[in-house]
Order: sequence, then structure tokens, then C-alpha cells
Amino acid sequence: MSEKLIPKNPSSVQVIRNVTPNVVTVSVPFLRFEKIPIGGRATIIKLTSGAIAVFSPVALTDEVKAKITEPNTPPPS
Repeated sequence: MSEKLIPKNPSSVQVIRNVTPNVVTVSVPFLRFEKIPIGGRATIIKLTSGAIAVFSPVALTDEVKAKITEPNTPPPS
């Protein structure tokens, strides 16, 4: 069933956004019942302890791995 929900190549359709230096969203479109276009969105939060909290996960692509492992950059002053 999951093969019908996950795009064949999620890297080509996903959108990765930095909401804040510690919060990233990953949006991926998919078809429900193979007819209704909707989408999924993961929220990834980098905690101060160094742990990562993931809500509503999507496919873990190389691009998502790179984004969540990159060091935080402080916001400009």
C-alpha cells in the first residue's frame, strides 16, 4: 500500500523549507486512492539536546538527511 502513497522518486518532487534555524518542513505531493492529489508534510525539529523530533514523516531522501545534519547557523544580528 505504501508504494501507492509515496512518489516513485520523492527527491524530484519534495520541497524542503527552513522555517527557523531549528525547524525544517518537507512537503511531498501524492495521490490518495490514485486519483485525489493531496500531499504530506513532515516537520523536523532540532532540539537543544542534539536530538531530532520528526512529526508526520515523509521519505528520508539524501537531501533531507543532508538538511537535518547540517550545522545550525545563527540568525543575522
